[in-house]
Amino acid sequence: MHTSENVSTQLLLIDKDLIARKALARRLREAGYRVEEAATGPMAEQLVSREHFDMVLLDQYLGETTGIELMSRLGNRRVTAAMIDILSETPRGTTLMPFPESFGEAASA
Repeated sequence: MHTSENVSTQLLLIDKDLIARKALARRLREAGYRVEEAATGPMAEQLVSREHFDMVLLDQYLGETTGIELMSRLGNRRVTAAMIDILSETPRGTTLMPFPESFGEAASA
C-alpha cells in the first residue's frame, strides 16, 4: 500500500544476506518507503551518523555482531524505532517475517 505517510518514512535495512535484503528493500520501496541498505554493522553505523532513520530493520545475526549489540551501540542516535530479526532462516530458506501494513503504526504502538 503506497501512502503519503510511507513516502516520508525513512527506513534503514541491515542484513548480511544480499538476496534477502534486496528482496525486502524492493518490497518496501514498492510500498512507498524510502529505504537505505547496509550489509554490516559498521556500514549501518556510518549511515546513522549521517542521517535520521524513522526505523531500523535488522537481522539478529550480522556476522561480526548481533542486531542487539548494534542497536546498543547506535543508542538513540538518529533512530526512532527498531525491529530485530525480521528475516527468518527456515529449512526451506529465508522467509520474510510478517510486518504491519504501516510501520508508522508499529512504531507508535
